[in-house]
Amino acid sequence: AAWGDRPLRAVTLDVLRAYMAQRRTAGSHGQGLKATTINGEMVHLKWFFGWLVKEDVLASSPARRLERLRAPKPAPRTFSEPEYHRLLAAAGGVTRALLEVAAETGLRRRALLGLEWSHVDLETGILSLPGGLLKSGSPFLAPLSPRALVVFHSLHNSSPQRREVFHIGRTTLHREFHRALSKAGLQAGKFHWLRKYFLTQCRRRGVP
Repeated sequence: AAWGDRPLRAVTLDVLRAYMAQRRTAGSHGQGLKATTINGEMVHLKWFFGWLVKEDVLASSPARRLERLRAPKPAPRTFSEPEYHRLLAAAGGVTRALLEVAAETGLRRRALLGLEWSHVDLETGILSLPGGLLKSGSPFLAPLSPRALVVFHSLHNSSPQRREVFHIGRTTLHREFHRALSKAGLQAGKFHWLRKYFLTQCRRRGVP
């Protein structure tokens, strides 16, 4: 529809470039579409014209040399120190403990939810993480900070008979995390920011 009655053979590289430029001024409220959206459309158009070549409808694809638009990357974001403490104050029970361990260890949500007491050595202060819990797939030994140890001891004393450390499901954690964000008055926040917070704190303390 964007090209009217123009036959497929008349859709050239310049026509496609003009289409991309027009899409940048389209969209609601005259703001134009984002580069990532237009690049997504181009992926489909490249596939379509490639299919036409494969089916011997066209001799070559006009989209073959089409350049992707440069999409600006969002600025990195994490919790500031005051935001982190507001988040903790707004969370309660096992959710607060899990958030605090996340910020003290840098572990991803999957690893935290899969933690069992057999992975935690409270005497040496070491987590022995199996590869199945980690993105790398390789086992990893993680030293615990003094604060993380305090949290683990508290959890163990309150539920010594349980196999899992955090008795909470992914869906419940998602709901409780966003509830704490709202209660803390934070307009934005992702669970992964706790991992970034941990890395930021490490860097500030001179950890290589």
